[in-house]
Amino acid sequence: MEPPTERSHSIPGAAAQVAAHCDLQSIIVRRFDKLAIQNILELHAELAEIDKGHSDVQRAADETLRTDETLRSHHARHHASKNRASENYHSAITAYHEAIVRYSDVVNLSRPPAVYVRDLVEMLKKEGNDGAWAIWDGNSPMGGRPFSDLVAISTFSDPLTRFISSTWLMFLFVDIIGSIKQGKALIDLTSIRRFVAILQALISIGFLVGAMWALYKLTDMVTRLALVTGFVAAFCGWFATTTGIQRRDIFAATAAYAAVLVVYVGSQADQSGTCTCATGV
Repeated sequence: MEPPTERSHSIPGAAAQVAAHCDLQSIIVRRFDKLAIQNILELHAELAEIDKGHSDVQRAADETLRTDETLRSHHARHHASKNRASENYHSAITAYHEAIVRYSDVVNLSRPPAVYVRDLVEMLKKEGNDGAWAIWDGNSPMGGRPFSDLVAISTFSDPLTRFISSTWLMFLFVDIIGSIKQGKALIDLTSIRRFVAILQALISIGFLVGAMWALYKLTDMVTRLALVTGFVAAFCGWFATTTGIQRRDIFAATAAYAAVLVVYVGSQADQSGTCTCATGV
């Protein structure tokens, strides 16, 4: 068993520091792109060798089976070789597919704003725990900078939260008490997420209620349809650019919103036709 290193001793302290700060609850880590891609390529090369060997064995078996000599003994050897090859490629192909899927998931994680990386490094350095969280490249020019393959786990999950967290708007969510204690501005990410959730809910309600009021005031059917088209396009654009949901979910939400407006316009048209007939009678 290897003796504990200085880095292993600082890991509990670094974890405690991050957990104690509301604005740094997101775990900022590296993807290690070079190592991940190298692992995938090595598995790819291993499978290529297995595939080539499997093809050679199969070709030799086909050539031998064309003759009647030593058919039984060759069949036994071929069966044993095939079993060994199957055991090799079963484990290799599983590891290869898992590596691809997991790396594709990691690549899609959000990149943290530079200000949070800087604050995290400075906070850890105060207690000597920065060695446990190797996210700062001290060998880079300009006195060191964050690694280019950093990702944040779970905090910056939607574009609107990322936008607020990386612009001057984040200073509207300063943790005053924590900032006074630390002597620097600390951003409360919990408040940002709560604000984004409330804002998205209010805008979603506004799209529905606003469209109904606007359509109620209009009587021309062409104008109504044009307004419905505009509201649906705006709704789709809002969801696509601010929520970070998948494309199929965007399509489903937009279709449901459009269906509500179409039903509302149709009901208004039916009521208008009924009133006109009654007046004519």
